[in-house]
Amino acid sequence: MKDQLLQPSERRFAWVIEGQKRGPRSPFDVDLCESSVAAVTPTVGAITSAWVLVVPRRAAFCFADISSTDRQPINGLINGVRREMETFAGESYLFEHGARTVGSKTGCGVDQAHAHLVQLKGNLLRSAIADCSMRWCPIDSKDPWSEIELGREYYLISDFGQSFVAYPEAQRSQYFRRLIARDLLRPEEWDYRLFENEQNARETVRRFGSNAERRAA
Repeated sequence: MKDQLLQPSERRFAWVIEGQKRGPRSPFDVDLCESSVAAVTPTVGAITSAWVLVVPRRAAFCFADISSTDRQPINGLINGVRREMETFAGESYLFEHGARTVGSKTGCGVDQAHAHLVQLKGNLLRSAIADCSMRWCPIDSKDPWSEIELGREYYLISDFGQSFVAYPEAQRSQYFRRLIARDLLRPEEWDYRLFENEQNARETVRRFGSNAERRAA
């Protein structure tokens, strides 16, 4: 499936792969951490603030397609961002819709690896594993992608203490967004294409900017 990879310039996050700090879509396309291994950006359609994407600065469909050696510094970045997220209320959750092909619904129409990191007052992991339509398998939390089966599309969820993966029988767009929207009693707002929630992205940028100023002081 590697030969199906789009050229970097064709991807939603082309600016990340090219090593730039900002992209064309404001206020979403801004790197909040300025890392050399991945960009951390607010996400389009965040139903709450404290919701970011971690986007590797190399072309790949999903995190499982990146070697364990290359994932190691990205995992370190994720842990650092999680600590920053503690300024928001709730608990941290990591999830990914792991696509393997161009245009896959599993990847929500984004042909570039990206993991979601969100701070929630509800229990997203419990909501996911309660879904009987999925067969959730426990995996290692230190590097959960190391245990994912080759070539299979997947959903991954972690609360950094426990991690699980499921392999959907059919492609379903924005699976975890649907769960979050339901848990936040805003079930109609799961689709980021219809509900961009720009105000939440701006609040995330503002809070991360404040953290950066404190670190520099």
